[in-house]
Amino acid sequence: MVYNSTRLFAYLENLKERYFNLAEMAKLSKEEFLADKRNSDIVFANLYIALNIILDAGSHIIVKNGQKRPGTYREIIDELGKLGVIPADFAERVKGLAGYRNRMAHGYIDITPEELYQIITENLADIKKFIGYFSRLLT
Repeated sequence: MVYNSTRLFAYLENLKERYFNLAEMAKLSKEEFLADKRNSDIVFANLYIALNIILDAGSHIIVKNGQKRPGTYREIIDELGKLGVIPADFAERVKGLAGYRNRMAHGYIDITPEELYQIITENLADIKKFIGYFSRLLT
């Protein structure tokens, strides 16, 4: 597998930081989370950056391995599965994160604090898995 290890390391360290921030927010009860609007702002920002890091790192890996730059974010996830960077079944399950990234970029006004809380309490493990899959490339 070919990639710029310095670049991938930088992506990985930033993704770990975002994951940590989200995991801290996930420790709050739903009532505590919803009581302070700043909590949803923190989660929104960290989640948006985390999803962008995953997609940017994925695109980097794909291109460095001689593949054509994917035309969509969803194709990045599919291609990572085909290259074996992430398991194919995981790629299939999480490819919706590409659409969610777009929703955060363009439909942010419709994203609710309740929705953000649900994501960090039910789907945060997916970001942790990406950290593991990307880390394997550096070992």
